[in-house]
Amino acid sequence: MKKTWALIPFFLILTASCSTFKKKPNSEPESTSSRPGITLVMGGLGVYGLTHAGILRVLEKEEIPIKSLIAFQTGAFVASLYAESENSFTTEWKASQMSLDKYYSSPHIFSETSQTSVQPFKNFIRSKIQTTAIENLKIPLTILATDLLTGDSISIQKGHLIQAILSSNAIPGFFSPVQWSTHRVLISPAFGREFDLSKDSEVLVFVDVKGKKADPPLED
Repeated sequence: MKKTWALIPFFLILTASCSTFKKKPNSEPESTSSRPGITLVMGGLGVYGLTHAGILRVLEKEEIPIKSLIAFQTGAFVASLYAESENSFTTEWKASQMSLDKYYSSPHIFSETSQTSVQPFKNFIRSKIQTTAIENLKIPLTILATDLLTGDSISIQKGHLIQAILSSNAIPGFFSPVQWSTHRVLISPAFGREFDLSKDSEVLVFVDVKGKKADPPLED
C-alpha cells in the first residue's frame, strides 16, 4: 500500500546562515539513482548542523525513505555519517561526540594558526567516517561549497569525502580555504551565489533547524 506523507511545518526553509537555494521549476530530473523517497537538504553550522541527527531519527521512525542528501557546513558531516551507515542511531551517537567548543572557537582570520586549527577537526572526522570517496557512500550525497576565486557555487558529488566536508566548513576566521584541485580553492557555500537544487527526487525537503522562539505568555 502506497504511503502518503504530510510534511510538517518545521521542514520549511534552510538555516538563514547560508545563501538562497531554489529548485528550478519545470526542470527535467537528472536521475542518478532508482532509490525511492525524498531528497533531504541538511545545513547549519555547529549545533544547528548537529540537530539534523534528530531529524533523521524522525524520518526513520515515520518510515519516510531518503533517496539522496544535499548538505553543507556541519550538516555535511552529519549527512556523511548517515549516508555511510543508513542508521540514525549510529549517526546520532557519532555526531554527539563532536566538541563544538573545540572546533568552532577562537577565530584566526586566515592566519597561520587557521592553517593548523583545522587538523583536529579533520582527525575527528576521519575517526568517525570510514568511506573515503563520496561516490562510494550508500546514499547519494552532494556537498555544497563555493569557489573562493570565482564565487561560483560548487556541488561536490565525487572525490575525497573528508576534503569535501572541510571545504563546506571553511568559514573565514575559523578554518582556512581548502585546495580542492590545482585551479580551485573552496570555502563554505555561505559566501557564494545561490544554488540550483534540481535533483532526482520529486520531493525536496528543507529543514529549518533554528526554529522560532515561542511567543511570550499572555498577561491576564
